[in-house]
Amino acid sequence: MSDASEIAAISYSYRSVNLQAAIVEAYVNGLYSVIVWGTMYILYRTPPQQTQIQGIKARQTKKATLILVPYFASTVHLAFKWELTRLSFLVNGDTSDDIFNSLLAPPLWLRAFGSALLVFNMLLADSIIIWRCWTVWGRNWLAIVFPLLWLIVEIVFGILSLIAQDLPSVAFANNRIDVSSVYFSASLATTVVSTLLIVSRIYYVTRRNIRKYSTTLEIIVESAALYSLNLIILVPLIVGPTYNGAYLQAILMPMTGIAPTLILARVSLGWSRPDSYWTSVTTSNVETGISLPALNIPSSLQDDSARSDKDHVDTLVFGIARKNAEHNTGSTTVVV
Repeated sequence: MSDASEIAAISYSYRSVNLQAAIVEAYVNGLYSVIVWGTMYILYRTPPQQTQIQGIKARQTKKATLILVPYFASTVHLAFKWELTRLSFLVNGDTSDDIFNSLLAPPLWLRAFGSALLVFNMLLADSIIIWRCWTVWGRNWLAIVFPLLWLIVEIVFGILSLIAQDLPSVAFANNRIDVSSVYFSASLATTVVSTLLIVSRIYYVTRRNIRKYSTTLEIIVESAALYSLNLIILVPLIVGPTYNGAYLQAILMPMTGIAPTLILARVSLGWSRPDSYWTSVTTSNVETGISLPALNIPSSLQDDSARSDKDHVDTLVFGIARKNAEHNTGSTTVVV
């Protein structure tokens, strides 16, 4: 193959991949939109009489901010992507070579803002995943030491990668250090370590029910496994010479928001375990996921038949709690 035909093949491949990647990002961002606005509906469907409860509105606002900020960043990134496509194929695209050169050298403002939005969303997504890891580990700071260290590395190299792209004259940007590859690798390490910690914790807590669909879904969503899988496949493609990483990079931008949004949607729906559960779970109740206060049951009530029948024991325990409450208050009390 001659040099001219080889260059033509590379040009065609590069133009084709960039155009298709823009279309893929638009489709995934559409799916992201459905998830976001569905979650917002769930978040604000609280009955009006309950919105006056102290703290409800503050929590709703905080969750809404964490949902909408990455969504708007992803949408703006998509707009920049299509603007670059329009400039390359319609404005500057008189010939195939013009299209190729325009894609290789986009306007500085497009490159700068697009890269900054991607870095911002990835850092925010990793921070939310680390927060969830901290939560499921009972707010134990020792459990997230390694993810936090990798997050610091990610922040540093994220800033350096932006400088390297926007200011090529900087010394470390002159092919001495591939800071973008280091940044994506640090993000991969942050996400994978956090995901493994979350998966191991949920598996330990629900190991008796690990085959249940709800438990499997909990592991996939709570650990942001799909986001981790995207990075695991993407990083080798970015480091390698192929252009096919553009497809996964197009999916990555909306995925940085989809993963945290699904976590917050589970929390808003009440499908996730409450924060108090993770701090109170013990070895004795880890299989059931229920913590009951200790009750003094009279020995006369502890017969063999009651101990052998679990349902009877549950009724008996709650019946005793009800009798104790009635005796203390002098009125009928419903124990939930």
